[in-house]
Amino acid sequence: MDDDQRMVTSTVFPDSTPEEQMRVNERLGIEFQCQASWTGPVNAAARIGNDILLRSQEKFPDHVIPMATVDPSQMAPDEVQAELGRLFVEGPAAGLKPYHTMGIPYHDAAWAPFFEFGNSRKLFTLLHPLGNLAWAPNSAQAQGIVELARRYPELSILIAHSGGSFEYARTAVWIAKQAPRVFLELTLTPVTAGIVPWLVGEIGAERVLFGTDTPMRDPRPQFGWVVHAAISEEAKRQILGLNFCRILARCESNCPAIRRVREKLT
Repeated sequence: MDDDQRMVTSTVFPDSTPEEQMRVNERLGIEFQCQASWTGPVNAAARIGNDILLRSQEKFPDHVIPMATVDPSQMAPDEVQAELGRLFVEGPAAGLKPYHTMGIPYHDAAWAPFFEFGNSRKLFTLLHPLGNLAWAPNSAQAQGIVELARRYPELSILIAHSGGSFEYARTAVWIAKQAPRVFLELTLTPVTAGIVPWLVGEIGAERVLFGTDTPMRDPRPQFGWVVHAAISEEAKRQILGLNFCRILARCESNCPAIRRVREKLT
């Protein structure tokens, strides 16, 4: 279960089409993948990115869980609501993907309709820290995410790249200890030695999630990062899939892949 894949064109990254990503996933035993577009959050073209995402989900409806984007820096409130309706009420999306390049702190009122919607449907959101703000325990940004988690207690909050460094992870752990529905997603290229056992020791295996950022990053070393970690087999099972399956099972979503996830949990 991969909670962070991207949809980009093959002229940017190799093995980046839906078919190519599925082939790599099958070799690793990844049955379900949560996908976000690159175009939507990174290139500030939310609707175009969401359309790319929906096309991928249409090709592999039993495997792909869409993570959609809106951009309150460019979209009016009524446009945000219309896009949420198109993607989540009429469509199969289950995840919310804001992004730091939009320059708006996640606890800002501009994001409120986005997160209120997610909270009402018990969805999940993947957050990347804003690079222009301090990232440290007790920093305004970290406290803002804690505030967000307390304001929307039914929303599952995933902090991206929590395995990238111990400095970064300490702040992510501090946030997770303040709010029970905050989870730490591992993916990053460095594959920091020893950080997976450390995270498990700090917050428990049930709060740590496997992700890859495929195709921007190669999923294979990141898979090994968990498989070869000095933790129990049960902890590895939780991190590699069970934890995210439980998050998905709560979501009020039309996604066929989530229906299959629920069946596997029963």
